[in-house]
Amino acid sequence: MQFTEYVGNGTGLWYVIAITICIRRRVRFRLMRTVQITVDAALLRRIDKHCGERNRSAFFRKAAELLLEKLKIEELERRDREGYRRCPVTSGEFDVWQTEQVWPD
Repeated sequence: MQFTEYVGNGTGLWYVIAITICIRRRVRFRLMRTVQITVDAALLRRIDKHCGERNRSAFFRKAAELLLEKLKIEELERRDREGYRRCPVTSGEFDVWQTEQVWPD
């Protein structure tokens, strides 16, 4: 849950009350940071076509999450390749699994 969804953009006493409620209910919320990015007009039109101007932040958050997950997978695959390069599979190492690979008819 985002904190602004819970309290809106208020400050002062309402902010303190909301923090107290969140702590008592053990509500987890993410404090969002505002960032500024530069996007060329053609790309922005394509993005707005799919999500509209009101959902740009959500679009960019999801895009960033997907890219970070992709980069994580690429790094794991690179590490696997490096591991197999340093310690190649030996002859007969996986022979015990040959019977498990048979597809039933």
